[in-house]
Formats: sequence, structure tokens, C-alpha cells
Amino acid sequence: MLSANVLPRGRSLVVSRTLSLLIEPKYLWDYRDAFLVVMILGVLVFPGMVAAKGVGENEPAVGTTVAENTSGLSSTGRATLKTISFQTAANLSDTIVFGALVGASTQTSIAFLAVNTVSAVAVYFPYELAWNAYGPPPEATTAATVAEKTAIYQAITGVRNLALGYAFSGALLPSASFVVAAFVIDAAVYVANEYVWDVYGPRVRN
Repeated sequence: MLSANVLPRGRSLVVSRTLSLLIEPKYLWDYRDAFLVVMILGVLVFPGMVAAKGVGENEPAVGTTVAENTSGLSSTGRATLKTISFQTAANLSDTIVFGALVGASTQTSIAFLAVNTVSAVAVYFPYELAWNAYGPPPEATTAATVAEKTAIYQAITGVRNLALGYAFSGALLPSASFVVAAFVIDAAVYVANEYVWDVYGPRVRN
């Protein structure tokens, strides 16, 4: 890690610390590293989502044709972007939690991050597509529907987390601990991701 007393201030400090995370990776980032990554992602992703919402912000008036409401995203496009935003935060937290509970080496943590990302996307993306097709639309979302959606997803991905944790640790207790910790953290991330997309994200076009 680059020494803090030689880093320039302001923007150069952020750039230098980010580069140091990529050039000199550790198996477990500290909370400052995690906070930095989340902040950078927020600065990059959030304005784009707000801007995208602004494109289709004019709701069709009563009596107008449905054809006017065509400025949103396709179901696949919306699911893809939601997958990216959720999995970025969730996989970062999963890797930190796994490293803290198991004490994995750098190589093991990198392998865990890769397998966790691929397997999590394989679960989340089709689940999101199915919910878009059969679940309520974003404008009809309530706290109850978000809780139901989150609980179903966490139940599915919890099995995946248990198998993944055991495969990399070889021990049941650390694997079970990882499942519990990941359930709590990922559920919070999931709900936050749903809220941001339902409030600020573009709708699925007709």
C-alpha cells in the first residue's frame, strides 16, 4: 500500500489510493478501501441512473396511447444494469466477509471473488428477468413485495453461498458463518438496490 504521507491531496489522493488497490491487492481490504470503492461507484453510476430517469420522466397523460411510453429500458437491459449495480456492491462485501471469517490468502480470495461473481450473476440475472415478467411493475412495488422478492432471492443464493464457502474453506462452521453474515449484508444491499432502481431508475418500456 502506498504511504499516506507521500500521496498528494484531493483528487490525486483518491486516484493514488485506487491505483494502489489494483497494483498491490490485499486479501482483505480495510473499511477505508471498501468505502472508497463504493463512493467511486456511486459517483459513476448514480448520476447516470438519474439522467436515464429524466429521459422518460414525462408520464403519459390520461387518455393517451400506450405507444408514447416507450422511452424506458428493455427488460433485459434493466435486468443487466441492476445486476451490475447489485453484484458490484454484494461481491465486494462478500469477499471482505469471507476473508475476515476464513483468513484466506490473496490467491484464494481472488479465486473466490471470481467464482462468487460468476455464480451470483447466474442466479440474480434470470431471477430479475423472471420477476420483471411475472412480478408487479416498479410503480406498483410496495414494502411487502420488496420483502418477498428479497426473501426468495436470499433463500436461493444462501444455498449457493453455503456450497461456495465450504468449497473454499473446507470447514462447515466458517461456511455457515459466512452464509449468515452474507444473508444480512446482501439483503440490505438488495433492498437498497431495489429502492434506488424503483425510485430513480428508468422503467421497463412497453
